[in-house]
Amino acid sequence: MALALALGITVGGAGGFEAGRRFARSNSRPRKAPPKPAYVALAPHNLRRGATPAKVTVVAFTDFQCPFCGRAKGTIEALLAAYPEDVAVVVKHRPLSFHAHAELAAVAVQAAHRQGQGWAMHDVLFENPKALGRSELVRYAAKIGIDVARFEAQLEDQAVLAEVQADVAVADAVGATGTPAFYVNGRPLRGALPLAEFRRLVDAELEEANALLASGVELAAIYERRGKALAAGN
Repeated sequence: MALALALGITVGGAGGFEAGRRFARSNSRPRKAPPKPAYVALAPHNLRRGATPAKVTVVAFTDFQCPFCGRAKGTIEALLAAYPEDVAVVVKHRPLSFHAHAELAAVAVQAAHRQGQGWAMHDVLFENPKALGRSELVRYAAKIGIDVARFEAQLEDQAVLAEVQADVAVADAVGATGTPAFYVNGRPLRGALPLAEFRRLVDAELEEANALLASGVELAAIYERRGKALAAGN
């Protein structure tokens, strides 16, 4: 820091001193480490769309109050449309603590999922990110045509909440502290990135998957094989 301040003074007197001080502050801040590849274990309660089994599985950690998650939703839909035979998307919940309604919204999705309408609730919530109170969730349940009394009971069901908490534990384990966080067969992506960024990783993983298939690996085993290899640095 002393070197930066001295440089600032040399370059431009008081103005240079202030510039040097700003430079020193910006370069003394700890830089956030880039996300690491990880094998993200899937669970039966997770929502899934796309090919089953798939050559490439994209795991999405999401929060229904997160505007960037809402923005990424359209990108993920476009990705599935571009690779209908090869790609699947799996949703895991990562409600952030500073979003007051995010956890209950995640529980609502899981409750609807138990009636076969998890994706319908998922989509409705992303359409209404500023209206996620309990009364709104009940209204959405009626809108998508599920048993409202059963839905309301499951909003209080600890077993349903446990599904959300299990996803959060997985997020913590792999370092997905913010949303949206994606893993493409284990390769990490952070944020509402352009479709091209997802396609770049998907195309690379399709090559890996095709090589594994040619070597005799079963299609259903590719996700676990690739995720664990990437996590191990292979």
